[in-house]
Amino acid sequence: MEVDNGMTINNNKVTENFISLLLVQGVNYILPLVTIPYLVRVLGLSGFGLYTFVLSVIQYFVFLTDYGFNLTAARKVSIFRNDTDQLAKIFNTVMAVKLCLLLISCLTVYILLLLIPKFQSDKTLYYIAMLGVLGNFLFPMWYYIGLEKTKYIAIYNLIAKTITTALIFVFVKNTRDVNIAILLQSLGVVVASLLSLVGVVKKMPVKLMFPNIATIWEELKNGWNVFVTLMASTLLNNTNIFILGLLAGNTAVGYYSVADKIVRAFINLCSPVSLAIYPRVSQLFHNSREEGVRYIRKAIKIGTIGFGLAVLALVFGADIFIRIVSGESSSHIRTLLLTMAILPLTIFWDNIYGTQVLINIGRTNEFMKAVLIPGILSVLLSFVFVPIYKENATAVMFLLSEIAVLVMMIFYVRNNGIYLIKDKYI
Repeated sequence: MEVDNGMTINNNKVTENFISLLLVQGVNYILPLVTIPYLVRVLGLSGFGLYTFVLSVIQYFVFLTDYGFNLTAARKVSIFRNDTDQLAKIFNTVMAVKLCLLLISCLTVYILLLLIPKFQSDKTLYYIAMLGVLGNFLFPMWYYIGLEKTKYIAIYNLIAKTITTALIFVFVKNTRDVNIAILLQSLGVVVASLLSLVGVVKKMPVKLMFPNIATIWEELKNGWNVFVTLMASTLLNNTNIFILGLLAGNTAVGYYSVADKIVRAFINLCSPVSLAIYPRVSQLFHNSREEGVRYIRKAIKIGTIGFGLAVLALVFGADIFIRIVSGESSSHIRTLLLTMAILPLTIFWDNIYGTQVLINIGRTNEFMKAVLIPGILSVLLSFVFVPIYKENATAVMFLLSEIAVLVMMIFYVRNNGIYLIKDKYI
């Protein structure tokens, strides 16, 4: 009876975290879906393409400062949640690493703006967008996730993003206001991060100290495989827009971005599912591989139904979504959207096999290879086909790369004796 009560509490906590993280994703992606139709009309396809291109470049540095801590550090926090000394050590070490990565990011952006002509003409936009990287550095989302206190993340995001969304409608009025749109987008992250730090001080205080160099270096080494994996993932999710902008121009980016934003609104539902169950899955695998596998099998059945319905919604609601986002019908954008419509389901499966299983059984090197190899191939092939087929090639490369990732992850999981579909466990 005591076990049943514990499981009820655990399940309630997972549900609470899922709802909270779903709200975070709603704020991060549904609110932009409210502003995107407005931005497309006010900035024009070319201006909206420039807006998207700048933010896609800066996203690399967001990933750099994250360094995969939402997985690696969150797992440590989950395991040592009742040890205040360990929590203080983890918190201070991670923040010190993130500070180093922030400084590297700033230096790298400065060098890029000096060396690349395409960036020089819009350098002010990149400087403004770097505020988002600063906000990402300050936001200890990994700490909240590990302690399963994600409801606070939802509250902080809701406050910050609602304010900045309203300000977009007030201050972005014409094609010359790309800089204001990027500024407001970046300030939303900064405000949410400051609120989250206040929350740490008041609700989950930790002793502040500066860790030694050896500890910082150890944290960098421990997170390397996951970091490389997540950076490789940006080759699938972000570099496609970067290459498209370089080789085909802002208008091509504008067309692709409309379809991509619609599909990604469904893809990003994977994130609250993943982050809500990840601390629990980490604990289960830490105690027993069999317990972890049983939990994952239940999750994959429920998720497959949910994300299968998302795919159907994209296929049959394509024209409606396009009219909502762009303000008019477009057979060209519809083709792009349908090409990528299966991705919410395949990426959910990617997450189950990769993040939930391979990381938690210590196979981060295999996880890294499963993402890195298709990512590199995607980039190389994009340089060949994007100049010819433009945004159509970008959509196809994204689709094929994600399918390749899934195939490799299934292979590695099964190679480690874990079968999530068959009723078999070795």
